[in-house]
Amino acid sequence: MSQGSPRTKCREVWERNVEGRVPTEARDQVVERDTWWVANRPAAPTAFRDELVVALRDLAAQPTIAAVVVQRGGMAIRRWLLPKTKCHLYYAVDEERGVIDVLAVWGARMGQLPPLAKGKL
Repeated sequence: MSQGSPRTKCREVWERNVEGRVPTEARDQVVERDTWWVANRPAAPTAFRDELVVALRDLAAQPTIAAVVVQRGGMAIRRWLLPKTKCHLYYAVDEERGVIDVLAVWGARMGQLPPLAKGKL
């Protein structure tokens, strides 16, 4: 897999499969986690990025496959585990419009929902 930025890889996956939106806060979380992974995991510096790209591809193909973890503002917020890097991808699906909104990328070990999933939508 190429060494492109996580933002570029995410955009490529979305453009090929489904319309997706990634708000600035979620993008910043992706960049922060990818930067940390590159700096602190020299044996697998692209593991987070690679796993994220696969997850986005899978979710684009089957957007409602992940469990609903909370309802906010009439929207079902879903959570998808990135098992190797122990991160959760939080997102919502607008099935009528064919849009996926990535809301947060959050450490699975945090033990709580990210702020966006808590009601700050």
